[in-house]
Amino acid sequence: MGMVMAALSKKRLWQIALELIPQFRIRSVEADVIAYNIGISSCERSKAWSKAIELLDTMPQEGLVPDEVTLNSVMSACSRSWACAVEVFRESILKSTAASTYSFNSCIGACERGGQWKLASSLFDCMSTGNVEADVYTITLTMNACRAKPESWLTALGLLEEMPPRKLCPNEVTYSSVMQACFSSRQWKEVLHCFNTMHSESVAPGAITYNIAIRACAGGACWLALQLFGDLQSLRRPEADSYAALLASFEASSLWASASDIVRDPMSESYGPMR
Repeated sequence: MGMVMAALSKKRLWQIALELIPQFRIRSVEADVIAYNIGISSCERSKAWSKAIELLDTMPQEGLVPDEVTLNSVMSACSRSWACAVEVFRESILKSTAASTYSFNSCIGACERGGQWKLASSLFDCMSTGNVEADVYTITLTMNACRAKPESWLTALGLLEEMPPRKLCPNEVTYSSVMQACFSSRQWKEVLHCFNTMHSESVAPGAITYNIAIRACAGGACWLALQLFGDLQSLRRPEADSYAALLASFEASSLWASASDIVRDPMSESYGPMR
């Protein structure tokens, strides 16, 4: 049955896969852990976290023991209910199910989406005491979760500094998270410093990263916004968000007219990279 469920899942027929679960007992078909794992993963895709919990509770009745994949899938499905994700994580530890990096990431991710930065930070700290290695995704999730924390930019910078000793290389998403935390706290110099660090570390910035840096220039380096926008233009055609970021950076500047000209004539090539 697990093979049938897997085939349906690969063809993105997760709704049919989910409907098969209740038929196991009715048709006396032996269910296996793989089948339930795929069914729970289907719940994640359909954002049906309550159904995922229901399937998890049904497994012992079938004589099945949830494995790590099961529990991680349930926590991922509980993205809209951080409390359920934490409870599943706690139960898995009590049942001596070894918590892996992926398990912690699933739970921290649920806490991040639920705005529970204290829990996310505690889980991150528990990884060190439990000798579970954090990865780039763990740190990025924790950064995002801590945006609701007072002085979140200091936490983000602290987590970024922890990465080299852990032999982890920040990626664009990581830098974007740090820059957003600094921008939200009006630390425009730190935003631009992170942006420059990306270049020195050969991490290519994307449009979102450019937009954060451009908006940060309103803090005291409006002229630099034009340069950044020109660099972005040389890489790709800017979208509406990038034009909005440029205008925002010049809103209270004497160079407002320059930004307005670019918006009125987005096809102009006269604002290429400034070197």
